[in-house]
Amino acid sequence: MYKLFPILFLLILTSCSKPEIPSHRLIENGGIFYERDSNEPFTGSSVNHIDTKLFSKTYLENGIIVKKETFHPNGKLHTVENFNEGEEGSKVQVFDEEGTDISDETYLTYWGNGLVKVRGHYINGKRDGLWEEFDSMGNSVRRNHWRDNKLLPIIDFEKIQLRENIPFLANSREPFSGIIRFKESPYKGVRLQEFKDGKPEGFVEWRHEEEKGGHIAYYASYTKGPSYNFETKYIEGTKPYYKEGLFYHWFDENGNKQVEGSVQDGLQLYTRYHESGAIKGKGQSRFYPEDGWYEDGVQIVYYENGQLRSEELYDKGVPVSGKKFSDSGMDISNGEGLGYEDTSYYPQQGYYLNGLRDGKWEDERGAFNTYQKGILEGPSVYKTDSECTWMVGSYKKGLREGEWIEYTYGNCMEDGDPSELTYFENGEEVER
Repeated sequence: MYKLFPILFLLILTSCSKPEIPSHRLIENGGIFYERDSNEPFTGSSVNHIDTKLFSKTYLENGIIVKKETFHPNGKLHTVENFNEGEEGSKVQVFDEEGTDISDETYLTYWGNGLVKVRGHYINGKRDGLWEEFDSMGNSVRRNHWRDNKLLPIIDFEKIQLRENIPFLANSREPFSGIIRFKESPYKGVRLQEFKDGKPEGFVEWRHEEEKGGHIAYYASYTKGPSYNFETKYIEGTKPYYKEGLFYHWFDENGNKQVEGSVQDGLQLYTRYHESGAIKGKGQSRFYPEDGWYEDGVQIVYYENGQLRSEELYDKGVPVSGKKFSDSGMDISNGEGLGYEDTSYYPQQGYYLNGLRDGKWEDERGAFNTYQKGILEGPSVYKTDSECTWMVGSYKKGLREGEWIEYTYGNCMEDGDPSELTYFENGEEVER
C-alpha cells in the first residue's frame, strides 16, 4: 500500500504541470492561440528547435502570449520578453553568450580574426538606433535602423507626398514616421533623415557624392527640429537640445574618421582625428537650457606625432587660461616662440599670453585678426589672396562692432571696386 504513494504523487504532479508542444502545433485565430485539433485556448509553452538545438520558447495563458525566450547556440538564454497590456508595452532582457545582462548596452559579436561582425545597441532590452553588420575584412555590408525594437522603413522621397510641408505616404492620413531617403543632388550625396509623426526626429546620415566614393560623411544618432526644408535637406528652426546617449561621427571622403562625439551627463564629449588616425584633440561642451552649447572645461590638442600642442580651460565659451607648445615640445605660452593655429585653409601665426592668442595673428596672405586674452578684439582684415582684400572691420568682445566694409565676390579693395558699408553694435547690424 505504501508503495502507491510515490506513484500517486507523480500522477498528481504530472496532471498539474502545463503542457509543452512544438511550435508547429500552435495555431493563431483572432489573436488567440490554440493547439491544433483543440477548441480550447492554449495554456502552456511551445518550443522551436533549429538544427536540433532549442531556439525559442513561448509561454501562453488562455491563448495569450505572456513570455517569450530565445537561446544562444550554446544553450544559454539570449532574450526574455515579458508581455503586458500596460502603456509601456513588453519588457525585454538581453543576455550575451556568457550570461551577462546587456539590456542597456552595446551588442558586439566578432569574427575569428577579432574584427567586429555585428554592432548594435539595446535600450531597455529593445533594439534601438543603428545596427550594422560587417564582413570579415571590416567592411560594412548592412545597416539597419531600429526604434523600440521595430525596424524602421526606408522610403524614397519620390514616394512621399508633402501636405503643407508635412510628409505623408500616398493614401495615408497619418503623418509619416520612418526614414526618408533623398537621392544624390549637386554637392550632396545620398541623405537619410528619420521622421516621427511628420517632424524630423531621430537619426540623420549624409554621404559623400558617388564620384568621391560615396562613403558616409556624417552620422548622428539623434536630431530634432520643428520642420524640415525638403529642398536644402536640412532641419529648420533647430532649437538647442541634448539627449543622453546621443553620438555622432564625421568622416572624410576616404572614410577616415575626422570627429566623433557623444553626450553624457549633460556634457558633449568629442575627439578629433588627424588623417593618419592619430588623435588631434579632445574637448567638451556643456548644454545651457537658455543658450545652447558652449565649450566648457579643458580642451586639448595634439600634434600628429602625439606631442601635446595646447591645453586650454574654457568657461561657457570664454577662454580662461591655457598652455601652448611648439612641435618640439617647447613651452610658448607667453611669447617664447611663434604659435601656429590651423583653424582654416590658411593657418595664422602670432604670439600667446598665458596660453591664449594675444595681439595680431596673421596668415601668409596678409589677412589677420587681433586678439585679447584669446577673444577677438580690435581690427581684422580678410583676403581671398595676397592682392585682394574683401572685408575689413573690428571686433569687440568677440562680436562685430562699428564700421565694416565688404566687397562682393570677385571685387577687391585694392582695385577700387564698389563696396558695401555696414554698421554693427554688439554683433547686430544697425542703421546709421
